[in-house]
Amino acid sequence: MANWLSSKLKVAESLLQQ
Repeated sequence: MANWLSSKLKVAESLLQQ
């Protein structure tokens, strides 16, 4: 159900780690 949320979280983490 929250698969899009997981995707957004992954993207946010990627941007933060950069």
